[in-house]
Amino acid sequence: MRLHAGRLAHSHPGRGALLRGVLSALWIADPVERNMSEAIGAGNQMTPKALRFSQLSASRQTLVRVCQHVNFGQIQGLHVRNSDPVWDPAPTVLSEVRLDIEEGPRPEGELPDFQLSFEIQRLMCQLDRLQDGRIEKIEVRGGLPRRLVIPSRLA
Repeated sequence: MRLHAGRLAHSHPGRGALLRGVLSALWIADPVERNMSEAIGAGNQMTPKALRFSQLSASRQTLVRVCQHVNFGQIQGLHVRNSDPVWDPAPTVLSEVRLDIEEGPRPEGELPDFQLSFEIQRLMCQLDRLQDGRIEKIEVRGGLPRRLVIPSRLA
């Protein structure tokens, strides 16, 4: 997915309209106050507390919805500012079409609120840890983020 001259281009034509709606909601929604500082425990160990979708900022909600709509694929080049995903410039979204099975949407994909999975909670902890930077790649499997590639500098 790329944002070109105000329109969204997506590698899977059927999902473009859905992502357009999700991303357009970002521009009109007020951010919801979140409290992720409690989600990171002492030291480097992440101990996420149970969170609900409605507790996330609009930008973080958009990230969750994009993962759900991608289902299988990657989100590449996602910028992060003040621990929130930045959608301008838009990241590249690659969808994998599985030919060996029939893919179904995530059950919570249409729900207005739900408890966040452990993987989503860990992703939110990583956003808090990163604060400002770039996530090179988010690998999405079954609508959930499974792996991140984050560049780092040697000290």
